[in-house]
Amino acid sequence: MNHIRFVLAFIVLAGSLLMSAARPVEAPDTLTVSEAFMRLPHAELSILPPETRRDMLDYMEADSIAVRYNVYMGKSWIEKMTPDYMRVHLTDASSLELKMLPSSDKKNPFIAMSIYTIGADEADSDSTIKFFSSDMKPLNADKYFKLPDPKLFYNIPKDSPIKLDDILEEMPFYTIRYSVSEADPAKLKGTLTISEHLTQEQRDRILPLISPELEWIWDGKKFKYANEK
Repeated sequence: MNHIRFVLAFIVLAGSLLMSAARPVEAPDTLTVSEAFMRLPHAELSILPPETRRDMLDYMEADSIAVRYNVYMGKSWIEKMTPDYMRVHLTDASSLELKMLPSSDKKNPFIAMSIYTIGADEADSDSTIKFFSSDMKPLNADKYFKLPDPKLFYNIPKDSPIKLDDILEEMPFYTIRYSVSEADPAKLKGTLTISEHLTQEQRDRILPLISPELEWIWDGKKFKYANEK
């Protein structure tokens, strides 16, 4: 009899485990920036081990800024944090911004965006934007933000002797510094950062034709160019 009871109990337990495994894992209803900071994949933030991130968060949540050593023995700290925005000083030449984006996608009610910027000077910096699901899995960035055509950064009068094609041929490579607003709906701003790579003659000729910055607005699905018709 005891043997039969044991077998029945085992069958019920196994069935429960199978049902649990078959049940889809639901994305969390909310995702705070501190949670995203802690759960950001190691490959994306290897400079700050989890224990260092937790230490920085504990101090920040107590209204105190903690300067901690990163894996390269440089100093890192959280510069600013709200429930859905964070800016982190990683090194003297790099920074990280995190922004939680409310999404209309039921599978991902919140999308985490990271902006990693490298460059000691704003005029000579470059940013990389990535997106993560509500459970901090990498997403296809192109779905949420299309890298801008470099032509958008130039505002050349029709009667100008300088032609856009000539500028693009002269400078086939370009870098952009991005930043995101704290407030919602999130506004993403991009600034062309090429001045440090130009000769003085090029600066005098080209810089007056460059727009100060471009702006995109989060619409719940993607960042939409503010001047898009």
